[in-house]
Amino acid sequence: MPRTISAELQAHLELEVTTLAMCWKIERTDGVVKSYTDHDVAIVYDGVTYSPLESGRPSNYRQASDLAPANMDIEMAFDSATGTDDELRAGLYDYAEVWTFLINWSDVTMGIVK
Repeated sequence: MPRTISAELQAHLELEVTTLAMCWKIERTDGVVKSYTDHDVAIVYDGVTYSPLESGRPSNYRQASDLAPANMDIEMAFDSATGTDDELRAGLYDYAEVWTFLINWSDVTMGIVK
C-alpha cells in the first residue's frame, strides 16, 4: 500500500531538524481501543489521545521495497492503565488490529504518514 502524506508534512520531513513521533492505535477483539506514542507527552489526533509509552519500546521498523511496513514489534509491560494479565489470558489482544503512523507532534494539523 503506498504511503500518503500532506505537502506540509513532506516539507517538514525534508528539514534538518524535525519534531516527529510514532503513534500506535490498538483495537482489541472486544472493540476496546488503546493508543500510545513514543513522545514524552500525550498527542491528540483525530479525536484520539495517544498516551506516552512509559513501559515499553518499539523495535526497529522494517519496510518492504515499496515502503509498505514489513515488520515491527512493540515490547511493553502491562499495568492497570494499559491492560491486565486477565485481559491477555482472555485473548482480548489476540488478532487485535494495530495501526502505526508518524506525526509532527508540534503541529498535528499537518496530518500523518500512514
